Amino acid sequence: MSKSSDIIAGAVFLTLGLLLIFVLIPVGVDEPRKVPFAAASPSYYPKLIGYVIALIGAAILVLGVRRSSDDAPSVGLAPYAKVPVAMGIMAVFYLLLPVLGFIVGAMLSLCALMMLAGERSPKVLVLVSILLPLGLYLFFAKVAGIPIPSGPLEPYLIRI
Repeated sequence: MSKSSDIIAGAVFLTLGLLLIFVLIPVGVDEPRKVPFAAASPSYYPKLIGYVIALIGAAILVLGVRRSSDDAPSVGLAPYAKVPVAMGIMAVFYLLLPVLGFIVGAMLSLCALMMLAGERSPKVLVLVSILLPLGLYLFFAKVAGIPIPSGPLEPYLIRI
């Protein structure tokens, strides 16, 4: 991708994140008057996602502005071919979720998506692919009490 593509993508994601936080969520989410915990509020997780999208957009924008035009990253797959491949990976994850469960499916999907994005470090691929889905599962299933499909790992996760 070129420098201008990074700047445009960063600006779009930053704008989308801010639009979510300050316009779409306040207009579209009904808030009860008193919520005992912030995480129990219906707008908590959507706002969290909005902040993450805005932060990632700002980072892409800053890096795009700082990068010189001649040090564009090399990509193995044409950038426009990556979108349908990523959508295919997510569709397979969705379809196999009842069979594999969230953790195993997310581990495989995350690893494939990181490789598609250009990550080649085996340490990063393995650590992020294992720790992120496991951490998300533990938080949502054990802390927030939200049931998550656990698939073949259910006999092991029930003990945690």
